[in-house]
Amino acid sequence: MLGTLFAGPVLRLLRLDDATTRSFALGLVAHAIGTARALQTHPGSVAFAALAMGLNGVCTALVIALLARWL
Repeated sequence: MLGTLFAGPVLRLLRLDDATTRSFALGLVAHAIGTARALQTHPGSVAFAALAMGLNGVCTALVIALLARWL
C-alpha cells in the first residue's frame, strides 16, 4: 500500500515521466496493487508492470533459495 501511495511523488521527484518506466517501477515496488494502479493510469504499458512483478517474484525465490543454505 505504501509503495502505491508514495510512488507518484517519488517518481515526480526523480523526474521520471515515461509511462513504461513509471509502470515498471510501480510493478516492482508495489506488486499487484501497483500493477492495478498502472492499469488505471497507463493502460498501454501495464505489461511492464506485470513483467516487473514477475521478475521480482523470480529473483526473490532465487535469493531465498541461496540464503536458505546459509541458515
